Amino acid sequence: MNAWHRHDKGTAKMELLLQPASSEDADYACRLTRSNMQVYYQRYALQLHVARWHRGWEELENYLLLSEGRRIGFMSLSVEPSSLYLRDIHVERPWQGRGIGSWAMSELRGIAANAGIEQVRLKVFRDNPARFLYQRLGFEVVGEEDYLLRMECKV
Repeated sequence: MNAWHRHDKGTAKMELLLQPASSEDADYACRLTRSNMQVYYQRYALQLHVARWHRGWEELENYLLLSEGRRIGFMSLSVEPSSLYLRDIHVERPWQGRGIGSWAMSELRGIAANAGIEQVRLKVFRDNPARFLYQRLGFEVVGEEDYLLRMECKV
């Protein structure tokens, strides 16, 4: 995977790396999902079923987002017949707002392009500010389900 360097708002140079995750990273990813999504789960009366979440982890292609060797987030993907589906992307709160999500989405497009896939799909809570990032990156709303937006982007 690609390393990325940038200067971040007056801080030291930051190196980011996307690395395949293992089953040993599942607990970390589940905790981060719960932490980041708690407000939406409460708002929409949803529950994170940990055992089901862990079974899903094993079926997906998972990557860690690393900075200086430290886990700062993850993303989970699945390949469908005509698209790459972003199932989850989470960045730890102290690392949000630094361009890491944009970088990870660029890496995602690279993964799709290398696999010969021409479309990336995702779902996002309609009131999640991440939807604005996805729109800036070229994703368009193609449908709605309850409290979710379905979004797609050509690679």
